Amino acid sequence: MSPAQTPFHYLHLPVGRAPLQGALQRGISKITLVVFLAIGAALAYCGYRIGLFYYCYFEMVNQMHAAIRVASTESDQEILKKLSYHLRKLEIPAEPQDIKIEREDKVMRISLEYNEVFDIPWQGRNITVHVFKFHAYAEDEF
Repeated sequence: MSPAQTPFHYLHLPVGRAPLQGALQRGISKITLVVFLAIGAALAYCGYRIGLFYYCYFEMVNQMHAAIRVASTESDQEILKKLSYHLRKLEIPAEPQDIKIEREDKVMRISLEYNEVFDIPWQGRNITVHVFKFHAYAEDEF
């Protein structure tokens, strides 16, 4: 007896996918795509926010080095005023009095310590994820 002539030949499923199985796989594929897009969007958002913290930090350090280059012609108060402007412009969470300026002979040191808080807005409040501690420092001869 051939397989097609067996008494149970009507129970054999056709080779290939059943229509319900194909629809289920397409649904799972869409869910997987949405999940990976959501993860990618979250990573892009975090990368942007954290990258902005570091950009502001390095820009402030560059401004400190620029202030040291002209330190021979400007007073500490003038330098503090310029650095305070950049502090506000970069929206660094520190006060102008947090900037420390020291002169010794022909060497100048400028330092600033501050914290950046990485938080995520959730249901009307902010949830703190991490606190980044920064120590901007510049030292050079003028």
